[in-house]
Amino acid sequence: MIKGIDDSINSFSNKILAGREKSAKRILITTILTCFFCYFYEMIYGYGGPDSLCEGVYFYRTVDYSTAITRWFIRFLNGFVGKNLVFPFIIVVLYCLMIGAASFVLCREFSVESGVSQVLLTAALISFPIVLTHFAYPYIALTYSLSFLMVVLGVVFARNGKLWGLAAAVLCFVIMLGSYQAYIGAVSALALIAFMLDLVQDRKPKNSLLDLLKVGACGIVSVLIHYPLSLFFIKLYHTGVNERVGFSLKSVFENLGFSLKYGYVWFFSYFFDDRQVLSNDKLYAVLFFILGVLIILSLIKLFKSKRILSAVLVIASVLLMPLFMNLCLILLPENGMRDILRYQYVLLFVLLFALHANLGTGRVNTVLKYVSCALVFLFVSTYSIRTNATGLAYKILYNYSEGQAQIMMDRVYELEGYKINETPVVISAPFDYSSLYQRYPMIFRYAVFEGGPVLWGGSYGTTVSRYNFFFDYLGIDTKDFSVEEYFRIVDSAEFAAMPVWPAEGSVAMIDGHAVIKNSEEAAR
Repeated sequence: MIKGIDDSINSFSNKILAGREKSAKRILITTILTCFFCYFYEMIYGYGGPDSLCEGVYFYRTVDYSTAITRWFIRFLNGFVGKNLVFPFIIVVLYCLMIGAASFVLCREFSVESGVSQVLLTAALISFPIVLTHFAYPYIALTYSLSFLMVVLGVVFARNGKLWGLAAAVLCFVIMLGSYQAYIGAVSALALIAFMLDLVQDRKPKNSLLDLLKVGACGIVSVLIHYPLSLFFIKLYHTGVNERVGFSLKSVFENLGFSLKYGYVWFFSYFFDDRQVLSNDKLYAVLFFILGVLIILSLIKLFKSKRILSAVLVIASVLLMPLFMNLCLILLPENGMRDILRYQYVLLFVLLFALHANLGTGRVNTVLKYVSCALVFLFVSTYSIRTNATGLAYKILYNYSEGQAQIMMDRVYELEGYKINETPVVISAPFDYSSLYQRYPMIFRYAVFEGGPVLWGGSYGTTVSRYNFFFDYLGIDTKDFSVEEYFRIVDSAEFAAMPVWPAEGSVAMIDGHAVIKNSEEAAR
């Protein structure tokens, strides 16, 4: 029996690799090295943004919530990987391995055979700064990498054309929708890139368009399956439907002008705005220039062979690319395009290396390929600085927050009438980190945060975030209380008369609550 299973595994692996063992090993080694080189601090410390406090520092405690917002597959993924326990090392390694697997499939699908190109593409996919926003939610970080892998596999399967391929594509897209629906932008963008590459590879426009439509059809079928499946799990686990769930076709049409405009604005603003550090904005300018030249070379090739329709469709695809990448903005315009929704932008690197592979060994392409390799190496180098700076910055922030909270609690313990783990503790604002920003300017300049960075701002940070932080990091139950109760305290005359921390009297008992006035104005 064991021999039969072993033979089946060997047969399957041989079919998948099909003589690409060297590529697989090369990509696997690159994946592991990039993982450790970029995310060492994340693997060791596992610090995340404010939502990690609220939803699971040590285990994912809001699994029913994920089902209620139709991300039902998270329940099974996190249950399979660690029973919803948050093990940073395991999460980071598995995340990177899934991205590495996606890189292998992409290289195979788009004939990226060069070893250097495979290494650099894999490193770029793993180190891309959007991954930092994914690791700000460590308890569900695997859903992002799994969703991307399902997107890649789904597009490849759909383009296979056979019935089993279409069925496999639908399954992949259903898993993606049940994990993180925002990756529909990655589906549309990758499908469009594949369409473009088909055209420049002398494929007939009719066949290329048919493959694009296959991906779209599989996507529509998966949506039709996902919705009733989500309702089934909502009913099975008695979670109810969260208010975040909803789609309005009317809203799409009412905001279409806004969506079309900002589909382009937000695409280019990601690459060319004030947040870019280490001259990345200038490097991106070079990247877009090279992509432009490669597309022009491909168009010249098409015009020379009198394939006018293919050339026109390539031009149209280039112009539509930002909209396809920002499909979420068109379908859900009220959400905008937060960084966490933009991982599909990394597909520009896939397009870059695929175009180089298609254009062959011509002199211009060869020179540009050397430039592209050097450019992507610089990107990965700067990305690695950002990833490590972010991990280190989180460590500094959490250490500082823990220290400040402990000092404040030392004063609270001295209050007459305070009972540890029984008396509610109120803080008037999240911790102030201005002294850290001044002391470590370069670290915080390069770091990328998703919210917070430790507690959410406003009253949510001084109620829910506060409670979870004190409990998880200090082991002190500061008691949960409502926002209305919080405002009753901070709007009282007694609170107004208190001086600001650390002055004497900045910690006092008000209406049975231990109150720490650590800001002149209370968070709202």
